[in-house]
Amino acid sequence: MNKSSSHRRQSVYKPHTRGEEKRRQRNIKDILTQSRTNTLGLKAQGSSMKWLIIAAVSLAVVSCASLPEDDVEQQFQAWKLQFGKVYETPEEEAKRKDIWLAHRSVVLAHNARADQGTETFHMGMNKFSDLTDDEIMKNANHMLRPGVSRI
Repeated sequence: MNKSSSHRRQSVYKPHTRGEEKRRQRNIKDILTQSRTNTLGLKAQGSSMKWLIIAAVSLAVVSCASLPEDDVEQQFQAWKLQFGKVYETPEEEAKRKDIWLAHRSVVLAHNARADQGTETFHMGMNKFSDLTDDEIMKNANHMLRPGVSRI
């Protein structure tokens, strides 16, 4: 052997006893297990961890979806202001708010599906959100250009 090769050591591990080999294998297993962590930094522990995460996300969604009545009222008032809506009587406003709430529910449900990837677009509230379907169709007929027939 020459001098340069005598200074090189091979890094092959050779256990001296059967117990040492088992400890080495356990250490390797521990290292591999520690490397399997999810993005939350939690150790992967089977389906119980998945259910815990699903439950936490579900609770967050439900708490966001069920807004207090004051928040819904503020949203309705902001929507009225945005689109210049003014109603003649409190009864008319209550009727229009109920229609608006129904449309809002449709929009929120659709957008939740869009967030999950089952719909291809998002919806929003617009100036027609306080009108019934019949009222929307009646307004749509007035918006047609002269000479264009309704199909």
